[in-house]
Amino acid sequence: MKNVYPDQPWNMVSGLRHRLVHDYEGTNWTIIVEVVFHDMDPFVQAVKQIVEEM
Repeated sequence: MKNVYPDQPWNMVSGLRHRLVHDYEGTNWTIIVEVVFHDMDPFVQAVKQIVEEM
């Protein structure tokens, strides 16, 4: 998936997940709010498009 759609922020998504699961106490919640309210919708729309193409 990463090779076929390299323009998507796959590493950032997995890094965010890793941070939330393994370093919950060290999470910068300002960044989480920024991601959820500004970056998440375009990514979700892109993933929906990828799924439709499959």
